[in-house]
Amino acid sequence: PGSTTSPTVVTDTSPPAPAQLVQDIGTGSFLLDILSDKNGISIHRLQAFIFNLAFGVWFIYHTYKNLEGVTVASVQTKIDSIIPIITSNNLILLGMSAGIYTALKSTENK
Repeated sequence: PGSTTSPTVVTDTSPPAPAQLVQDIGTGSFLLDILSDKNGISIHRLQAFIFNLAFGVWFIYHTYKNLEGVTVASVQTKIDSIIPIITSNNLILLGMSAGIYTALKSTENK
């Protein structure tokens, strides 16, 4: 009175060892790791790094400069005058930079 069940066969179709992705290979240098792909330093990674660094430094500088003479109690009322205005042209430039980076990034690890 025992029931017999057939064994379940699982087929693994993955390759024996997964290919190592470029982002998994470390050089020991943070800057080289974020700027390089399998062919060396990539122009789209360098461009994204420079644009983000430049706009980050610009934003921090202008925010710090606008904080001069502002007391802690008046920060909430003067927040619009502390944070710098980012113009439409700068936003377009950042958007184009991000779009180029994304388009070229999609070609990695194929």
